[in-house]
Amino acid sequence: MDVTKKQKDSSSAAGHEDLRKDIERGRAKNYYINKEGDIIQKVTVHMPFEMVIQQKKEALYKRITLSELIRGKLK
Repeated sequence: MDVTKKQKDSSSAAGHEDLRKDIERGRAKNYYINKEGDIIQKVTVHMPFEMVIQQKKEALYKRITLSELIRGKLK
């Protein structure tokens, strides 16, 4: 079996370890490691202005960040 083929067949955890190393070296754009050690990717979401205001108010009321609110709603 070819070595490159073997690497592609390995679990996705190994792929995440390579990404984690790139993040630590500053080579991965828009990826971050949060306080819990999870890999986070920064994305842009386009929403109508009124919806953004509504979501920000809800996040403020719940005393969480807008990102936390959106992640919770997407789960």
